[in-house]
Amino acid sequence: MPVRAVEIVDNTTPASLYLDMFDTDTIQRAEEWRPLGSVLFIADARVTWRGRGARAQVCGRSVVTHQPHTSDAEALRLYIQNQAAGGEAAAWAEWSGQRSSAASVAQVRDRLADGAPFCASLHALLTHLDLDDLINSTDNNSEELRVRFADYTGELTARLPTNILQNTFGYSAQQIKAMSSEERAAVRWRLLLEQCCAKLAATPPRLIVLSLRRANPADPISLY
Repeated sequence: MPVRAVEIVDNTTPASLYLDMFDTDTIQRAEEWRPLGSVLFIADARVTWRGRGARAQVCGRSVVTHQPHTSDAEALRLYIQNQAAGGEAAAWAEWSGQRSSAASVAQVRDRLADGAPFCASLHALLTHLDLDDLINSTDNNSEELRVRFADYTGELTARLPTNILQNTFGYSAQQIKAMSSEERAAVRWRLLLEQCCAKLAATPPRLIVLSLRRANPADPISLY
C-alpha cells in the first residue's frame, strides 16, 4: 500500500502536524502541492495519538481541498509566507507568551527530550557550518543547512534555513552557490569557531535557528 506524509502548519501554534495519505488519488494530487505555497482545507481527517505527538490521516470520509478560494485561505497563505521570510522569532515570542530565555546546550537538549515546543537563546561556539552542502541540494523550496553548537555542557545540532543564512551573511542561497569554494570558505569563517548568539525554536525533535550572529559581552550566558 502506498503511503505519503506531508507536514502541515497553520497560524494557531508553532507546532506542525503530519498528514498521512494512503489512497492513490490523494497521493497523486499531492504532487501539485508546494511547500509554503499550498493551502489545504481538510475535513473529517482521522487523528491518532502516539506518545506526546499526534498525526492526522486521510480516511474514507475525509475531504481535502487544495487552494480553496476563501479569504481565510488567502490570509493563511500570506501569514505563512511572512513567517518564511524572516518573522519567525517574533511569532515564537507571541506564541510562547514569553521572551526567549538564555539556555545552555544541555538545557536545550533536556527540553527537546520533553517533547513540547519551546524557544531559547543559546550562547555557544559554532563548530560546524558547511556552505558546500548547498551545492548538493536540489530542493530550492526547503533548503536548510545542518549546524552544530558546543559549550561547556555538550554539543547540539540544529537546522539553519537559508533565509536566516541570508540574514546572517547577506547572501542568498543562489549567490552562495555561485561562489567559488574559496569564497564560500571565507564567508563560513566569519562565524565558524566563533562564540555566537543563536535564537532557537523547537517542535521536537526538530530544532531550527531563527537568528544567528556573533556574540558580544552583553549577551546572557546560562550558568547551568
